[in-house]
Amino acid sequence: MRLLQLQYFCAIAEHENMSRAASIMNVAQSAMSKSLASLEEELGVRLFEREGKYLVLNENGRLLYEQASYALSLLENAAK
Repeated sequence: MRLLQLQYFCAIAEHENMSRAASIMNVAQSAMSKSLASLEEELGVRLFEREGKYLVLNENGRLLYEQASYALSLLENAAK
């Protein structure tokens, strides 16, 4: 699990849309999609339920988002 994967994951979770998250993170949607697929494969679980063009966190995703967003917040504060 890499820091960039967690940043992408959190962006997708917050915007519930891969294209919008990719645009905000200034990265190609395909790169973000591959990163998410790699993260899900590494963890062995799905993190989102796909509902049309929206991605909604499932229980696994909610648990990871809670921890990942906290960890990213700590890193951001440490950098300040």
